[in-house]
Amino acid sequence: MRLMEAYSAAVPDLSIVIEKEDFERLRKDKRFWCLVTLARAVNSFHFCYSALTSTSGNSNSAMRTKRSSFLFICALFTEVQTLVADMGRYFRDFATFQELSGIVNSQNAQSLLKLNLRPVRNRQVFHFDPADTGRQLEWALLPTEPIFLSATGTTGNERYWELADLCSMSTFLQGPDLQEEGLPAIIDSLMSGTVEMTIKFVNAAEFFLVDALENRSNWITP
Repeated sequence: MRLMEAYSAAVPDLSIVIEKEDFERLRKDKRFWCLVTLARAVNSFHFCYSALTSTSGNSNSAMRTKRSSFLFICALFTEVQTLVADMGRYFRDFATFQELSGIVNSQNAQSLLKLNLRPVRNRQVFHFDPADTGRQLEWALLPTEPIFLSATGTTGNERYWELADLCSMSTFLQGPDLQEEGLPAIIDSLMSGTVEMTIKFVNAAEFFLVDALENRSNWITP
C-alpha cells in the first residue's frame, strides 16, 4: 500500500522511515529542511490542542491552560503562514500543498491574522509588550475590581494571574470590551473559529507532508 493510501485509511502503526543513503542526501536538501520544519510546527499545534481539549472545569489551572494554549495557537499560526509562503517555491505543483496554501491565504485566515492573531503573537505571546498591556488596561472595560492573582490550595499549580490573561484576550479581541453584552458568545465564536481553521490547516499539512515524502521526484529544484 502506498504511503498516502495508508495514511488516508488511518492504518494503525504507520511509520515513515527514511533509509540511510536517502537520508544522507536529504539532510543537505533545503526542500527537506522545510518539510521537517513544517512537521515541527504540526507537533506544536498538537501539543496546544492536547492541552486545550484535555482541560475541563473552571479551576485556576484549567482557565490558565485553556487561555494560554489558545493564545499559543494564535501565535503558531502567525508563524507558520510565513513558512508555507516560502515553501511554495519548492512544492507549488503539489495539489496537497495548494490546498494547504489555500487555507492560509483564505479571506477568513488573512482577516484573523491581521486583526487578531498577529497582534497577539507580537505583543502577548512571543513578545511581551508593556505598552500593549497598558493600552488594554486603559482601553478595555475591565472589572472595576479585577483579580490580579487567584490562588487556591497550597500548590503553585493553582495560582492564576488572571488580570494578565484578560489583557491578552483583549489584545486578541481587538474590538469589544470585556463587559460588552453578549461578550461570551463573541469570544466563543472567535475562539472556536480560530481553532477550527488551524485544525483544518494541520490536517492539510499532514496530508501534504506524506504526499511530499512519497513523491520526492516532483520537488521543484531551486
